[in-house]
Amino acid sequence: VRLALGVVAVVVVVVDVVADDVDDDDPGHELPGGLGEIIGDSGAVVGTVTANDGGSITISGIGGSLVTVLLTPDTEIITLSGDDPSALVVGSAVIATGTPVESGRMTADTVVSASIPSFDGPGR
Repeated sequence: VRLALGVVAVVVVVVDVVADDVDDDDPGHELPGGLGEIIGDSGAVVGTVTANDGGSITISGIGGSLVTVLLTPDTEIITLSGDDPSALVVGSAVIATGTPVESGRMTADTVVSASIPSFDGPGR
C-alpha cells in the first residue's frame, strides 16, 4: 500500500508542477473528464488541501471537486512535518485513501502529503 501511495504522490507532484507551467487557454492541458470521479469511486482523493479543522480536511481534487475527508484516530497521516492532522496544511498536495467518496465525503484510512516543507510554509 505504501509503495502505491508513493507512486501516486510522485504523479501528483508532477501533475502539479506541469499544471503550473501550462497555458490555461490551451484546452489540451485538462485531465480527461471523469478522472476525479473514478479515483473517488475507488476510495481515493488526489488534490490540494483547502481547509483543515483538525477533524477533517477539505481537498480540491482532480477535476475541481471539493471533497471533505474525515480524519479518525485510526487515520494514518504521513508527512515530512509530522503525523497528526495539523501537519496537513492548506496548500499541501495530498492523497487520501479510505472509503469511496459519496456525496462529497469520505473517511480516510491514510492521508499522505506529497509536499515538501519549506522555511516559508508548506512546500509546493
